[in-house]
Amino acid sequence: MCGFPDGMGNKYNRKKTRHIGFSIWLLSTSEIQDVASLSRIFRRISVSWTSIKIQVRIVQDFCKLAWDYIAKGVNTKLYAASSQKLDISAQDLQHIVEALVNVLLEACKHKLSIPKLKNSLTALEFNEKQAEVICTFYTAKQVDINNVLLAASVHLPMFKDVEWRIQSQLASRALPSQMTPKILMNLKLDNCESSNILLQTDPANLVHLTQVLESALNDATNNHSTRIYRRYKKKGKLKKHVLLIIIVIN
Repeated sequence: MCGFPDGMGNKYNRKKTRHIGFSIWLLSTSEIQDVASLSRIFRRISVSWTSIKIQVRIVQDFCKLAWDYIAKGVNTKLYAASSQKLDISAQDLQHIVEALVNVLLEACKHKLSIPKLKNSLTALEFNEKQAEVICTFYTAKQVDINNVLLAASVHLPMFKDVEWRIQSQLASRALPSQMTPKILMNLKLDNCESSNILLQTDPANLVHLTQVLESALNDATNNHSTRIYRRYKKKGKLKKHVLLIIIVIN
């Protein structure tokens, strides 16, 4: 749990929204309000807590709350405990964390450089030290955040069932030699427009498909795939068969 020092001051009052433009991207009105509230809390920290180490730790704690939100979703118990030390409501704290999350997500989406992110945070009235802490956190978590965004954008068809039959004409008066048999497969899928896909293949291709699927099943049980599955299973973003499809495609 993130440990905020007690006695942070009185509850903040929301001011009128100010539209702050970025060189590449824009925050919405409500998000600007919440980020502005966060910057006001940080300014209050600078006044109440003269120790630079304490100021840095509090900003780091907010960054940890933001990452916890990205990785695991809303944690009301954590917000309730932290909001008491900041002397604000848990709902307001959640809005502020969501605003910081949006800053990090948008920065990753648009691949903002550190100087551009610093300029954006300065425009939102963060001081140099606070902006530096956020940029350091952004640099450390950029790859992980991009992985979360990638997992959230994956909407692949999900395999449900397969029906198959084999048909072959061994010989006829017109064709005395043996013919290559054909296998007709009906793939049943979820999460796509067409729920049934008919495929026809020959034994050679069927053997190849079987080998690829067996290889994917083996890869899905290795340590790397297991770590990916466990991470996104907590968010409900990734199912085992979706991971298998990703491995087959790769």
